[in-house]
Amino acid sequence: MKKLLVLSPYFPWPLDEGGHIRTFNIIKALSKKFEIYLFSFLVEQRALETSELMKYCKNCITINVPKHRKDIVSKLLRNGRRMLFLKNPSVDTFLYAAARNILADYIKAVRPDFAIIEHSWLAPYVPMFNTSGIKTVLDAHNIEADLWKQFYNDSNLLKRSPYYVFWKSMVINEKRFMPYFDLIVSTSESEDTKIKEIAPNVQRAVIPNGVDLDRFVSNEPEEQNSVYFIGLMRYPPNVQAVSYFLEKIFPSVKQAVPGVKFYIAGKDPAGDLRRFSDGKNIIITGYVPDAVQFMTRHALMVAPFLQGSGTRTKILEAMALKKPVVATSRGADGLKVTNGKDICIEDHPKAFARAVIDLLKNNSRRKTIGEEARRTVTLNYSWEHIGNGLIDSFKEM
Repeated sequence: MKKLLVLSPYFPWPLDEGGHIRTFNIIKALSKKFEIYLFSFLVEQRALETSELMKYCKNCITINVPKHRKDIVSKLLRNGRRMLFLKNPSVDTFLYAAARNILADYIKAVRPDFAIIEHSWLAPYVPMFNTSGIKTVLDAHNIEADLWKQFYNDSNLLKRSPYYVFWKSMVINEKRFMPYFDLIVSTSESEDTKIKEIAPNVQRAVIPNGVDLDRFVSNEPEEQNSVYFIGLMRYPPNVQAVSYFLEKIFPSVKQAVPGVKFYIAGKDPAGDLRRFSDGKNIIITGYVPDAVQFMTRHALMVAPFLQGSGTRTKILEAMALKKPVVATSRGADGLKVTNGKDICIEDHPKAFARAVIDLLKNNSRRKTIGEEARRTVTLNYSWEHIGNGLIDSFKEM
């Protein structure tokens, strides 16, 4: 059995973030054909639960990212240095001498045949594999340069200059290192088209985000007139989406459905959001240990994204649980869905609110869309089916 080294910026367990879910399921799928060796960074120094992941890995090594001081002066100095030397924060966090040395030793010890690098933040490590004759794959969860460009376009005057530099530095990073890979995997056709422009001579494959259909089944009772959003709540596009919903959409929903409740779930809720919480109609739960149980208990999901890249795993998970989803075009981008059939897509705040109100008041329509949503996920987004496609791409490479 050939050896595959997975280089990840985070330890992909527990399955509480989209990146964790994708990386874990890719490891699980490829473990059928490869011996998997995981090299993972740890941004948060925490106790690791390894038993589930080690069912699919032959070996795992983790290293702590250096801690940075978080006071305002230290942040300004750090970002000033990054701007001066054209370094994107995501890249700068994970690229340092000690990590290179430990990774070099691990490559020598494992002697892998293939390597997958998760996220283009880690793409600068690809030459280390190239020099050893190892076939390399980039799993591009997002086009990171696009994401930083969105941050720049939506930023206030204070953040505009750093975001511009960080956007342009990521453009340089992706253009420089993507051509070094033997295969680049993206999550949607639109992302694949962008990668073709950046690295036209590299083999590509579209491997969408997926759902473990066996896991996303639940008989929890549903709370009527309840709406939810779930995601990492320090992630800027998530914070922006929830703020937009609360400011522009939820007041109309509450007026039409007075007893409605909006639940906001996810790790590290930003301070900006806490001002909205009233404990009655708007409830911030923070981290939920069982996402399936949480999602099943509520009537519908909202995905009012204005920023972002890649595809939304949480939308697919809601659909797998037969939950209707109301999303913006940005939220549903890259998904094989049909507006009005298996999802509702609205970009204007008033139209978005009407869609939420209609679904809350119409149990039959809510159930019909939910059933169609589950059918769509079963046909297109089963991890078992997606994993087979990834294995085929390895064979072609």
